[in-house]
Amino acid sequence: MSEQDRRIAPRRRTIKGGKIIINGTSVYDCMVRNLSDTGARLKLESTIGIPTEFEFRIVNEDIHVMALVKWRNDREMGVSFERFL
Repeated sequence: MSEQDRRIAPRRRTIKGGKIIINGTSVYDCMVRNLSDTGARLKLESTIGIPTEFEFRIVNEDIHVMALVKWRNDREMGVSFERFL
């Protein structure tokens, strides 16, 4: 089964600013490379130190969620939106 077939909702290519927030204090900037109603692909300087679950916001948009990492490599990760905040 392809990665596209496993997705619940289709993703749209985009380039938006995002914020990964850990424990309400540590903030990491990222780029949102694709986005759906249920998740996103994020690009950042490094995924080292990013936990499996974190608070996530898209800059200048009304998207504020708890995100769960589904996959990651050195500079990118795919996340699902677990619940909206």
